[in-house]
Amino acid sequence: ATLVDPKAARIASAIGLTGAQLLSPEDSIRFGAALEATADIQKSVNALHEEMIARMKALETSLGPGQKDLARKTSEKISSVVSAFGQRIAAAQKEADAVASERAKKLVAHLTPEGKLQERVLSVWYFRAVAGPDFVRSLTDQLDPFASDHQIAWI
Repeated sequence: ATLVDPKAARIASAIGLTGAQLLSPEDSIRFGAALEATADIQKSVNALHEEMIARMKALETSLGPGQKDLARKTSEKISSVVSAFGQRIAAAQKEADAVASERAKKLVAHLTPEGKLQERVLSVWYFRAVAGPDFVRSLTDQLDPFASDHQIAWI
């Protein structure tokens, strides 16, 4: 069994992991839903940009000669602003990925110290100190001693 203490639970919650996902490799922990959400946002920003430029061009065709230049300049400004917005989103994702990467490393190191199963490195006394005197009772309530698969216990 893998025991998830409060520190690991906080990290897992920050990354958005539950259950068996905790035992996933570090790379799959890092690159989860955040990247998918950012890709969707980038697509939306690109679609917004294209739609605004198309509307400005349509508006430009109905304007007089002096006003067409104003519409063209406004279209350029819109393009610049939307492009900068897309770049800020990409930078924010890069920063979020760095944070998620660091959290994933901490979680993996905490749940598999020295790359080994917890019981190979940590003693029961560590978990008793973290969980308190009812640690053993809590484990017996959560774990099935007859289960043949790996279990996760939140302490």
